Amino acid sequence: NISRGRQKHVWISVSADLYEDAKRDLRDLGLDDYAADHCHNLGKLPYGKLSKKYRKGVMFLTYHQLIAKKSRGKETRLDQLLEWCGGEDFGGLIMLDECHKAKTIELDANGNPKTTGKGPKKKELSSKTAIAVLDLQKRLPRARVVYCSATSVSHPKNLGFMNRLGLWGPGTQHPSGFKQFLDGLKSLGTGAMEIHAMHLKSTGSMVARTLSYESCEFDLVDGIGSEDVTKVYNKASQLWGELHSQLGERTRQMEANARVEENMKKCLDKGIPVTQDMRYHMDLIRDSDSEPDEDSADEEERKFRRKCRRRAPKQLQSLFWSAHQRFFRSLCIATKVPKAIELAKESLENDKCVVIGLQSTGEARAKGATKAAGFSNDQGELDDFVSAPNEDLKRVIMMMFPLPPK
Repeated sequence: NISRGRQKHVWISVSADLYEDAKRDLRDLGLDDYAADHCHNLGKLPYGKLSKKYRKGVMFLTYHQLIAKKSRGKETRLDQLLEWCGGEDFGGLIMLDECHKAKTIELDANGNPKTTGKGPKKKELSSKTAIAVLDLQKRLPRARVVYCSATSVSHPKNLGFMNRLGLWGPGTQHPSGFKQFLDGLKSLGTGAMEIHAMHLKSTGSMVARTLSYESCEFDLVDGIGSEDVTKVYNKASQLWGELHSQLGERTRQMEANARVEENMKKCLDKGIPVTQDMRYHMDLIRDSDSEPDEDSADEEERKFRRKCRRRAPKQLQSLFWSAHQRFFRSLCIATKVPKAIELAKESLENDKCVVIGLQSTGEARAKGATKAAGFSNDQGELDDFVSAPNEDLKRVIMMMFPLPPK
């Protein structure tokens, strides 16, 4: 872009600490002049117009700074950035590093962020970061955009902020917008997502590379088991076997309850009095969990119980086997930890660098346990560490045998 005469560019990342890394990357590209004199940190600059003082260069900022505004007045960093870029004629590069920070977005049929409520109760369904990233791209229509992330999206709807991919809009197969594109993906399933990924790679719009394996050596380490590991694994296998036998009984009971509810509905529709057995069933399953309670943790538990009681038998079986796989995967990872620590210590003593890769961190289960304990994401502390296998086991028991209503 610089060689083609585009002198202004924007680099957005997750942390201000990455400013020095950005300068290092520019030097690696042979842009020593830009790294030394023309890489500007927006967070260190005062509010106001910047176009006259900084006529070219790379403007570095974080996603948090993108949504920041002056404590007094209406001036925002986004408006300041747009002024520096020069408005709609800006044709430089916008680098969205770690772009998954903008994936929390909900768009309506017109491609605008969804809202709920009216007046003072009006609330955005998208994050402020996602709205700002989308607004930045709309107000700089000629800009070149790069979406850079190892985990950009976890659901097709998270693609909403990537409107420069060329997958929806005028001239594409989904001219009416992102909603049409998303509906098409939902109707066609996983195969459609794979085809779109292949299309992006074939057109050069997506690059997904791995590190080189040149000079790499692989060594399979045995002997990580012990008598304690064997005992835990055998007990876990026995427990899951008992749960599986209970699963069959539970699904048969759910199917019987479904038949009773169907007969009750027919009787009520036709005005036929319900039998005593039907009344007993109605009293048994009546949901009183909507009673107010000041304890937010109890409220979350009631919502989960209510959700579990309404699940279909086939869905319960699918969830059971998914939890089964997660449990034993986490258990296998846990058995490798002592040996991994031993090897890491040996490598450090030999002046080697150690990098440990985890298949799963258990973060989702840890957050779930924290929420169940009544803590928010930024406050509260548990008395002990969270065991991912234990949380999976408790969750599947709750799904199979939800507590009855109050």
